[in-house]
Amino acid sequence: MIKYEELHGRRAQNVSSEKKGYDIESKDREGNTRYIEVKKRDLKYGFVFLTHNEFMNFLRNENSWLYIVYKENGETRVIEISREKVLKHAKPELKWRVSLRKEVTGRRARNQRQDST
Repeated sequence: MIKYEELHGRRAQNVSSEKKGYDIESKDREGNTRYIEVKKRDLKYGFVFLTHNEFMNFLRNENSWLYIVYKENGETRVIEISREKVLKHAKPELKWRVSLRKEVTGRRARNQRQDST
């Protein structure tokens, strides 16, 4: 994800070992910081889980992002999901579950089950 951020004109640092509730701090040329939680997931599952600490990051930091990394036709792809969408679509369970439905990601998950949420 560091290279991905650099390709998008941002300087990134892996902070996952610091238990901040996100994996990457990324700054653009204007000095704006993104706090990025990265989840690798097959889209067919239709959701990802966030720990309490990860979800609290989305409550605390306006510039929080959730990046979903997945494979499609052998290529690695990334979906960037804004804080607003995470907070709108998160549902409490034992962890915080964030929907990967089309209205969140802009893409339809393969084999996505329909639910009433």
